[in-house]
Amino acid sequence: MTPESPPNHPVYWSWLQEALGPGSPLPGWVGREFPGGAAGFYRAGPRAWGSLPGLRPPQRRALAALSLRRARDRLVAAAGLGFLPLTPDNPRYPELLRHIYAPPAVLFVRGSWPDFSAGPAIAVVGARRAKDSSRAAAQHIAGQLGEQGVVLVSGTARGVDASVLLE
Repeated sequence: MTPESPPNHPVYWSWLQEALGPGSPLPGWVGREFPGGAAGFYRAGPRAWGSLPGLRPPQRRALAALSLRRARDRLVAAAGLGFLPLTPDNPRYPELLRHIYAPPAVLFVRGSWPDFSAGPAIAVVGARRAKDSSRAAAQHIAGQLGEQGVVLVSGTARGVDASVLLE
C-alpha cells in the first residue's frame, strides 16, 4: 500500500479505470454517486464494494487485485512520456464528455492543454493489434489534422490509438 493521496488525485481514477477496464460505466458512476468519489470508493475497501448491486464478483476481485502503487506507476510512466492526466473531477475535463454513458476515468493530455470547447476534436480509436500499415495511415491522418489545429483525443490503448500519440 502506498501513502494516501489527496482525495482529488488522479491515481484513484487511474486505479478505477485500469481495474474495471476502458469503456466501463462504473468509474463515472463511482465518481458521481459514491460518497467521496473515486478516493472515497478506494478507501471504503472490498467490504463496501461488495455491497454495491452493480459491481459483480469479477470486478470486485479486479479492484482488490490492483494496487494503488501500480496505478501510480502508470501515471508516472505517462508523465515520463509527456502526458498529464485529466480526470472528471478536474474542471478542464470536457463538459460534453462528462455526459456520455461511460466517460473515460482518465484522459491523458500531451502538448498544450486543449480548450475542448474552442474547436473540433477527433477521437482516435482503432484495432489493438493493428497492422503497421494501419498505424502508419492513422499517424498520417492524425498529423494532418493536428497541423490544422484539431485536438486529437485517444485513450492511448495498444495499437492504433497509442501509435498516433506516441510516435
